[in-house]
Amino acid sequence: MLTLKRRYQFWYVLMGLHKIGARAIPGTHLLTDKDYEYRANVADAAAIIAVDEPEVIHHLNAAKDRMPTVRHYFSVGETKPEGFLDLDALIESAGR
Repeated sequence: MLTLKRRYQFWYVLMGLHKIGARAIPGTHLLTDKDYEYRANVADAAAIIAVDEPEVIHHLNAAKDRMPTVRHYFSVGETKPEGFLDLDALIESAGR
């Protein structure tokens, strides 16, 4: 599940998901915790990649306990929210 607004990382993630045969679930940054919960549970989402904006992180943290299939949370941006992996750092450290 992707909430990346207009960040360039969206395209890296989309290509990577395509290569491994996974599907992307794009979502707007205006989703609430109930929206994240519904979408993640209906789709059995395994991971969420989101911008580091406080409002987005707040809604994701509020819904975490109600999304049992989501095992990984990644953030993109300057700040690194607690409980989220740094996607930019992971991309940088990946082998080419």
